[in-house]
Amino acid sequence: MKKVITIILKPTDACNFRCLYCFHEDMGYIRNRLSFEHFERLLRMAVKEYENTVLVWHGGEPMMCGIDYYRSAIDIIKEVKKEYPNAHIYNEMQTNLSLLNDEWIKFFKENEFQVGFSFDGPCHDFTRQNSELVIKNALKLKEIMPNVEALAVISKKNINLIETYEYFAKIGMNLKFNAIFKEGAANDNDFLLITPKEYVEEVNKLFDYWVYLEKPLFVDVFINYLHLCFGVPHRVCYNASCLGKWLSMFPDGSLYPCAHSSIANHYKLAHISEVESIEEAFESDAMADLLFTVLEKRRHCQATCPLFYYCQSNCPASQLRNKENGLGDFECVAFKGIFTHIQQFVEKIKSKEIEVSSLNPILQSFCNKYLK
Repeated sequence: MKKVITIILKPTDACNFRCLYCFHEDMGYIRNRLSFEHFERLLRMAVKEYENTVLVWHGGEPMMCGIDYYRSAIDIIKEVKKEYPNAHIYNEMQTNLSLLNDEWIKFFKENEFQVGFSFDGPCHDFTRQNSELVIKNALKLKEIMPNVEALAVISKKNINLIETYEYFAKIGMNLKFNAIFKEGAANDNDFLLITPKEYVEEVNKLFDYWVYLEKPLFVDVFINYLHLCFGVPHRVCYNASCLGKWLSMFPDGSLYPCAHSSIANHYKLAHISEVESIEEAFESDAMADLLFTVLEKRRHCQATCPLFYYCQSNCPASQLRNKENGLGDFECVAFKGIFTHIQQFVEKIKSKEIEVSSLNPILQSFCNKYLK
């Protein structure tokens, strides 16, 4: 039995926001729903083949299905777990939080959901909408579930990352951030796009600021890259071999290697009704074609780049997207610029050129744990 599968579930294409960079725009905002029949079929496949199943409820806006939809989904999960008592099933949701209320909070708490929300900080009203409502709901949820985490899309409007960081620090929210990419609605709003050089400069400025803060936020990209710099095998999807470890199911029951439209447009694996196992879906011709394309890039990177061990040729979806839009390999340039900067800083710590006691508590913890 394999260790873990992460399944990105798109229960609906509907969304009550119209974000200026939404990669989902090309798929429309139809008020559809993933059927419970399709959900249960995929879940049963997963628990038969994997020790751990991580369900990521995505969208669209997943909360638009309504809380009763998820109560029914939880009932299905409970029934499946009765038959497979050794199965470990985890639920996560990525939401805009606009529809949150006390009933939802109670549901998330009782069913141990990990909740992330999309929020762009100081420019949120411009790129998305309803900042005041989202902040109010996020703080309310955090009172009950402290691990709530924000995900910001970095564009021209919030590229001053120290300013953006301080915005999140004021509301006490740890954050993840990703650079905007040219897909979906961003094709029509290219004034929001940033260059790899801009992104690298701002991330590195933020890192140099962050390392000496007395009370730092957890910043996802720094934590991930610090693990790699300290030699800890801790990888996230964009710096690891994700193919065959992630799967996405869209509202109509179609299966894809991941949720990004740059892959979904070309590499449909199967419809859930057409396969008897996840392994069968991964053995499809579409998956073979994708693997061939990705392996070509990986072989080139492995032969030519000294950082290949750390980046693993980056995300396959970004590779395809960059090839289609002609913008070059944004993620490659960004990784080299940011990771190398953090790596050089860690080497100065190791050589005692920088005193551990001068660093923020998170970095001190890394040093105390991993430096011999």
